[in-house]
Amino acid sequence: MSRAGVLRLVAPLLLQPKHCRPPELGYQLTALPSESSEEAMNACTKIEASAKQGPDLAQRAATLTPRSTGGEASAERSSMVKGILLGFLAMGIFSCGDASIKAIGDRMTVFEISFFCTAFACIAIPFVRLPHERWRDMFRMHRPGLVMVRTVAGILAGLFSIVAFTTLPLAEVYSLIFLSPLFVTILSIPFLGETVGWRRAVAILVGFAGVLLVVRPGFRELTPGHLAAAAAAVCGAATVLSLRALGPTEKRITLMGVVFVAALVVNGTIMLFDFHMPAPRDFLLTAFAGLCGGTAHTLLMAAMRAAPANRVAPTQYSQIAWAIILGALFFGEFPDASAIVGIALVTFAGLFTFAREEKRGIHFPSAWTMVLGRASRNP
Repeated sequence: MSRAGVLRLVAPLLLQPKHCRPPELGYQLTALPSESSEEAMNACTKIEASAKQGPDLAQRAATLTPRSTGGEASAERSSMVKGILLGFLAMGIFSCGDASIKAIGDRMTVFEISFFCTAFACIAIPFVRLPHERWRDMFRMHRPGLVMVRTVAGILAGLFSIVAFTTLPLAEVYSLIFLSPLFVTILSIPFLGETVGWRRAVAILVGFAGVLLVVRPGFRELTPGHLAAAAAAVCGAATVLSLRALGPTEKRITLMGVVFVAALVVNGTIMLFDFHMPAPRDFLLTAFAGLCGGTAHTLLMAAMRAAPANRVAPTQYSQIAWAIILGALFFGEFPDASAIVGIALVTFAGLFTFAREEKRGIHFPSAWTMVLGRASRNP
């Protein structure tokens, strides 16, 4: 058998994903599309040499690695469970940081809170930088205009979130911020040219109906905190849309580092105009909130390495449960029946939208849009 004949024989197999390759004599081909062509040619050389001794030996030479065993499948399941549990843990820590911001209240300005939280959250940056990325690569951008859009949206989302958390019950803030996936769907129509089917349109209406049950305008006062939470959701959606476009061209250190540096500069400059040294308790609360944010980001990255993003992403909705628990324990907040129904509707609408995006192949939110989108809310 000639080398060309061998290549025609094995090329279709080498180009298939590993899990799709047909087994041969209880084994699988080891060459992956990501491996070098030299390794593939070496495999072909072995097959060609063995073909001269008979088809059975050629077949055995092409099957170099044992097929996945039950133990490997069990290890994959364990990794999946580990990733999901890490996702839940990260979201719980995020919620603790948000509760700390709420505990500060109006004793510090929004810009002071954002500055100190961002400064302490910077512990996450070394963990997201890839080994081959250099620190000076942070400001080497391929699409600087869109990076600036992502940065401005991230800073505004953080500021609006702080206003909301310091003025509203935790559960109400989350129910409004979790409108972000619905805003992504809406904004993707004019900016990405996407079409929205009737199912996602119904999900959007259900989500907004849930918000009406939580906020109940006309029966309760609509405060600046409600508007700030909704604005945070819109800015979060803008962050996700910009990250969809930036993901293929920009480095991780750029996508996360630039918004941190910009938040420090902007908030640090503005807070100087009305700066008051925070009380020790308030400073510790901002430090704790920032450390929670940085730690949770690191755990979220570990979760994404252990399990697919589409399995980890839905854990963010567990923050509703954390909000109810923390609000009841520390702030005396107890949502009534209407609010609980509204929160459930918003959660259902967000999860349904996520599932529809996954089915359509958009994969929202992807690993990085999830991590960096959460970074925009609480740097």
